[in-house]
Amino acid sequence: MTAQPAVGLTPGSTGSALLSGTAAPGQVSRQYLALGEGSQSLRIETAIAPGQVGSIEAFVYSPTGQLISRTGPLNTSTTRTSSVNTVLAPPAGTWEIVVAADAGNSQAVSYTAACAAVMVVASVEPTRVQRPSGRQLAAETL
Repeated sequence: MTAQPAVGLTPGSTGSALLSGTAAPGQVSRQYLALGEGSQSLRIETAIAPGQVGSIEAFVYSPTGQLISRTGPLNTSTTRTSSVNTVLAPPAGTWEIVVAADAGNSQAVSYTAACAAVMVVASVEPTRVQRPSGRQLAAETL
């Protein structure tokens, strides 16, 4: 088993991170993502790295330890070598991505997990929005 320190995504950051690792046959590799407050969504694309041969499966766990998504098998002998999972309103904290390599692989398989978060950077209160005179909001005409 291999594990890496958490990579952070926080408001004001670039909003994306590329995690990578290698999983030996029959073993798991763990990646961690520290997600800050204020994310509207979190997108994780797990893929077998180019030039690799074998099969993996990825599992995404929330900061509470709940299994949020499972990719199903990703295999270089098929056209399904990547999977995208999107989580709406993800809680802040440390997310875990566990990649399991098939025991039948003849060698370790390298993979990537591209993570992107949509952060809330500003909010608008409709009661404070100045609109041109003579115009109404659609809801005001009902």
